Amino acid sequence: MLNVVFAMVSEPQFPVVSEVVPSLAQSLELPPTAAGKAAYQSGVEFHELADFDQAIAAYQRAIAVDPNFVDPYINLSLIYISMGQLDDAEALLQTVLSLPDHPEEPASIHALAHYNLGIIYSRQGDSTQALAQVNQALAIAPNFDQAQTFYQQLQTAPE
Repeated sequence: MLNVVFAMVSEPQFPVVSEVVPSLAQSLELPPTAAGKAAYQSGVEFHELADFDQAIAAYQRAIAVDPNFVDPYINLSLIYISMGQLDDAEALLQTVLSLPDHPEEPASIHALAHYNLGIIYSRQGDSTQALAQVNQALAIAPNFDQAQTFYQQLQTAPE
C-alpha cells in the first residue's frame, strides 16, 4: 500500500504537491538539521580563526544541507563584506529576508540583514539606500544599538 501512495504522489497528475511542499517547508520555522548545525559550527570555528576559505566552505555546506537555516547566510555575508565582495553579500542577505524571521540578540535576523545591507549600500556610496535599510532594521528592532549609531552616522555624514 505504501508503494502505491508514493507512486500516486509522483505521478504527473499531481503537480500541485511538488509546488506546495517546498513552499510549505519554507514558510514553517523548522529547527536547523543536525548536519546543518554541525557545518555552521565548523564555519564559526574557522571564522574565529580568520581561516576565511574554510569558513566559507563550511557555511556553504550548512546552507546546502539546510537552506532554511539563516545563521550561515548572515555569517557568510559578513565574510563577503569584509572581503569587499558586496554583491555576493547582498544576495545572501536578500535570501535571508525571503526566509521567516526569528528573534535573536541584539536584533532579529531580518533586522541584522537590513543593517548589513545598510553597510553594503554605504560602502557603495548609496547613502539613501543605506539609510532606508537601517530604518527598516530599526522598525523591526528599535533598541538595536548598532543600528541606532549607524543611523546617526548616516544622517550626519556629508553627501
